[in-house]
Amino acid sequence: MVAVFILDRGNRCRFINVVAEHLTGVPSSHAIGNDLGDLVWRGMPGAFDQSHLGQALGSDHPEEGEQAFVDGEGKTRLLAFRVVPIAVDPSEAKVVELVDLSGETGTGRALRESDRRLRLAAEATGIGIWDSNAVTGEEQWSEEFYAILGVSPDIPASSDLFLSVVHPADRAWLEALFRRAFRSSSDDPYSAEFRIVRANDGTERWLSVRGRVRFDAQGRALRGIGTLQDIHERRASEQAVRESEERLRIALVAGRMGLWRYDFATGLQEWDETQYEILGIDPGTPASRERFLSVVHPDDRRLVEFDSTDLPPAGSFLDSEFRIVLPDGEIRWLTAHAVVRHDETGAPMEMVGVNGDITERKEAALALRISEERHRLAVDANDVGTWDFDMVAGRHQWSAQFKRLWGLTEDSPSDPELLRPLVDPADWEAVQRSWGEAADPQNGSGKIAVEYQIRRADTGERRWCSFSGQVFFDAPRTRPVRAVGIMMDTTARKTAEERQLRLLKELHHRVNNNLAIIQAILTQATQRGTRPADVIERIQSRLMCLARIHQLLSRSESGETSIGNLLSSEIEFAHGSLERVTVNGEPIMLDSASALTLGLVFHELAANAAKHGAMSAREGKIEISWRLDDDQKPRLSIDWHEHSTRRTKAPRREGFGFRVIRSSIAGNLEGKADVAFTPDGVHWRLLFPMRLSERAAATVH
Repeated sequence: MVAVFILDRGNRCRFINVVAEHLTGVPSSHAIGNDLGDLVWRGMPGAFDQSHLGQALGSDHPEEGEQAFVDGEGKTRLLAFRVVPIAVDPSEAKVVELVDLSGETGTGRALRESDRRLRLAAEATGIGIWDSNAVTGEEQWSEEFYAILGVSPDIPASSDLFLSVVHPADRAWLEALFRRAFRSSSDDPYSAEFRIVRANDGTERWLSVRGRVRFDAQGRALRGIGTLQDIHERRASEQAVRESEERLRIALVAGRMGLWRYDFATGLQEWDETQYEILGIDPGTPASRERFLSVVHPDDRRLVEFDSTDLPPAGSFLDSEFRIVLPDGEIRWLTAHAVVRHDETGAPMEMVGVNGDITERKEAALALRISEERHRLAVDANDVGTWDFDMVAGRHQWSAQFKRLWGLTEDSPSDPELLRPLVDPADWEAVQRSWGEAADPQNGSGKIAVEYQIRRADTGERRWCSFSGQVFFDAPRTRPVRAVGIMMDTTARKTAEERQLRLLKELHHRVNNNLAIIQAILTQATQRGTRPADVIERIQSRLMCLARIHQLLSRSESGETSIGNLLSSEIEFAHGSLERVTVNGEPIMLDSASALTLGLVFHELAANAAKHGAMSAREGKIEISWRLDDDQKPRLSIDWHEHSTRRTKAPRREGFGFRVIRSSIAGNLEGKADVAFTPDGVHWRLLFPMRLSERAAATVH
């Protein structure tokens, strides 16, 4: 009878059969979990460890031998034993068989029973058994051995058959290994891992062979025995792990990521080479939490602290970004990603993570923010709105300034239908045509540049605006995908352009008027009988008058001046002040043509009053008034009334000044100038029509 024990990796019993119970005197329920040495060699665990059986339990290969044993009745017996590993990893489980050599059954019968039990164990684990008689050359394989090779059990076992299925790349070195094992005169175990090409289906598999050769006293090989095991799944897992680790290593190197590990129980840390490099620490320096914290920026240490009693749940990551200070004083930005691993009780066991240098990314992000802020300030300062149109998704995005330019609130949706009522239909159609031309994949330039008037949604005010942008197309340029651009209020520019155009027209008009007036002055000043000195004086005084009028006109953006300004300028020039002068009239603005003509008339009246009229006498005074008859054909009526203590009378003939007044009013202003001489002074009445477009409100200075 054979006593069978199945042990775990700690040599503790997981199963014993009835024979083992009888042999040890311990029931199965009490034997489970106990060390084999406590069952078969009670009270002497140290001696059992040094025994033949105790040492055989520490081997990774099948072992057999004889061992003295004290049974449950206290009797010493001689037992034959066999120890066979039965798991994929031989250190995980073993089958131990004990056979009483002193029994009536005899040794041969016991060993045959042992062989049967061994075959059962081999069948249960899928391990193949081989046995080679070095004297006779006979080979014996178990059924599992045949199955692993994919060879029919009907074919006689032989070394040549075995080598025929070994992978060609592994055949030569494996055959050499077997030869050395049978010639070395040493019974040390050997092992190897190699590939085969299964005979039945041609699949490639990884196998593990373990064996030992027994030699006689003269060193001649007698017998070889061992196991064959399919380890393909294990090798595949190991290869997957190696590939994963290699990918991780490549990723860490490519991303310049430092790998680290922190043990909660011991407080020890482990860093890889990149971690040392990132932290600027000599690789010979022991890794520690304190050394790491010593390079963290003082203001950021709170970002890398953690409480081991308050960690996130399993599977959660600890992420942070912080600064470090390198030995040369340079400040660098790092990112940290870590995960906490827990043991079977849920307690934190270790923290594993990576650190990456993100300084360049941080600097780029800061530069981008600065650029965006500069852009925003420039946009705000220049009253520029931005727009973005995703033409694939049909989504519009408008800036707050864009909406303000249209008179919309900031919470208004970016919907073009809100804009359509604010644009004249003709302009809206023109804009659509421009869009269509720019967005044409075949012929469009992608450039958008339009300018038109809008009506603000809030005030109804009409404003000139320009729109410029760029349409972007997909790679094959089959369709437009996006358009971005800006909107600017150009009302001030358009107004300036229109004013400039008006000024150019006004300048042209003034030049023509000046030439006509100068021609008239020259004609009248050079009449027959006039002395040259008088001619020069007349021309100079009138030209100076024209210069003063132009100065008045240049002070106004519209190129106009008032009647009051003209009177003040010419009276002050002739008399030195406005004393004894009364002016009364509504504010009326004159265009350049009317101002030039009327200014010359006021010059002649003021000069005549200073030389011969009211202003030449101490008590003289002038009353000037005007009014506008506002009917369908408005006319301007001006009364110039001089009061003098001297008796006045009409001259025998009209002088140069009289002729200038009459010809200017009649010729240039299409009016008339009447004069009357009364005992106390002269009275002029000037009457001429005004065009409605020339009327404007102004303040008389």
